[in-house]
Amino acid sequence: MTDSIPTQIRKLNTELTDYSTHHTEDSGPYAHNLDIDAIIVGAGFAGIFMLKTLRDRGYKTVIYEAGNDLGGTWQWNCYPGAGVDSEVPEYEFSWPEVWKTWNWTTNYPNYKELRAYFDHVDKAIGIKKDCAFNTVVVGAKFDTSTGKWSVRTDDGRVAKAKFLVLGTGRYIPDWPGIDRFKGVIHHSSFWPDEEVDVKNKRCAVIGTGASGVQIVQAWGPVAGEVKVFQRTPNLAIPMRRRTLTPEDQGRKKVLYPELFRLRETTFAGFHYDWQEKNTVDDSPEQRDALYEQAWTDGGFRYWVALYKDNLFNAEANQASYDFWAKKTRARIGDPRIREILAPEQMPHFFGVKRPCLECNYFEQFNRPSVDVVDIKNNGIKEFTETGITLEDGSHHEFDVIAIATGFDVVTGGESPFT
Repeated sequence: MTDSIPTQIRKLNTELTDYSTHHTEDSGPYAHNLDIDAIIVGAGFAGIFMLKTLRDRGYKTVIYEAGNDLGGTWQWNCYPGAGVDSEVPEYEFSWPEVWKTWNWTTNYPNYKELRAYFDHVDKAIGIKKDCAFNTVVVGAKFDTSTGKWSVRTDDGRVAKAKFLVLGTGRYIPDWPGIDRFKGVIHHSSFWPDEEVDVKNKRCAVIGTGASGVQIVQAWGPVAGEVKVFQRTPNLAIPMRRRTLTPEDQGRKKVLYPELFRLRETTFAGFHYDWQEKNTVDDSPEQRDALYEQAWTDGGFRYWVALYKDNLFNAEANQASYDFWAKKTRARIGDPRIREILAPEQMPHFFGVKRPCLECNYFEQFNRPSVDVVDIKNNGIKEFTETGITLEDGSHHEFDVIAIATGFDVVTGGESPFT
């Protein structure tokens, strides 16, 4: 681990190479001309799981990590309100040497607690000794004659490995003029550790995915003004965060091995699953009672613990959306904002896009200082020195802009590799 993330050279950091440093050390995972079994790119949950799995099978493996510590998403995502939306113990490693000696403070930890968790994982199973931090992979080519990958890093190192495992990917739109903006601007996945002051500031949040929802919840009560630029409504559902005590977890830990096995068998990897009946099998009253229970219990239950035909039958899906809209629209006071955030007409089938979990997202828009800008048919044209111009020529001025456009987890990290 290096002491700190390097000083950045650009106003808006959008390249991992901004975090690369030259390493004088020439041993272990930092060695030049490294020739090993496997290189993993990224030291988050996936990368750490693969490192231990491959090591346990006798493969010599290292992780190349662009950041300065373990955590992956949770090392980079430190924007206001950043936290996990998968409940523990679903969202943790199943290795006994890790979970038996760790307790969470809440069922939905924030990024700070997740960082502490990764430090605990390192102490339990030894991860950092096989990690090269501030090491940015800029290219990799597979040599069919040798059967090995040649992996290049930004600081000039070249390593060879039989296997290359990627855990990467971001999405940052290339809006014209983005470098001209003279205020404070950050992407949610490149957020600085230092607090961004938004008191009495005019703030924009671009995007209404998980990051956008969490930033709005954090900024709404404290910022001078917040405008949320929305292309598609987020059909967010209640999180139901609660405090956990060591005693709570101690009683449940006897079940952890079975719970870890259970998450491998359910539709979405949670500790609950679809109801084994179709929507029409119940009366309207029974259906509303089932919807209400899932809504009250929170988490993703109102997504993947409803009737088993909810993602396959249009009428069933419409019924689940109608219940969501009734519940959500009642929380939003302004009719214009209500129709943008929770339209009466379903914007897309409910649940075909992963919903987000929220605590008080919709209530933020009842504040006179929080508004939504619908950009579905009036997109962002360009950035200016003072703010954002839309396609229709309207201009919005800001002091602080949060770009919350998330991750491309499918192909976002593959372009340098052939």
